Amino acid sequence: MADIPFKAFAALAAVSSYILVDYTPELLLSSRPSYLGTFFQVWLLQFFCWVFYKVILYPKYLSPLRHVPTAPGGSWWNGQWSKIAAQPSGAPMIDW
Repeated sequence: MADIPFKAFAALAAVSSYILVDYTPELLLSSRPSYLGTFFQVWLLQFFCWVFYKVILYPKYLSPLRHVPTAPGGSWWNGQWSKIAAQPSGAPMIDW
């Protein structure tokens, strides 16, 4: 995964942790909130949301390449690997 926006994640997590700890500590999971702990929680939440967007949402629903035809019968996880590994070299490509 290239181009992870580390600086933007850090800036937003820093501002969010300041706001959450100072103004709305009742929204946090801990009874004794800290800036550093809240910073890491917000940063990880942003990172996982970004990964979900990059891996699931964008390629499947938002990419302009999502309508390009592909070979039939591929799995979402390994693609065409099972066919390529099971048949002699080049045979699956000839069928496609």
